[in-house]
Amino acid sequence: MAINASVNLRGPSLVFRGTKMNHQQIEKDIEHLEHVLPRIATADRPLPLSYWRDRVDGLSGAARVPSQINRVKRLNEALRALEARLK
Repeated sequence: MAINASVNLRGPSLVFRGTKMNHQQIEKDIEHLEHVLPRIATADRPLPLSYWRDRVDGLSGAARVPSQINRVKRLNEALRALEARLK
């Protein structure tokens, strides 16, 4: 999975999964995962855990500010616990 940093006149952006993401988009993706991951622990999962792992791993490289980095670490820990529980 390639994540490339680039800077344009509109501010820094990252290429994640073929899409440029700026700070606000990264923030929205983190918020979405914070909302969804607790629910997939107890619900039927239409998407495999590998999908969620790819999403979290991609954000691990994309997060740049300390608050985002810490939130992605918490997401990673929660997903790791879920993966271990379901093995």
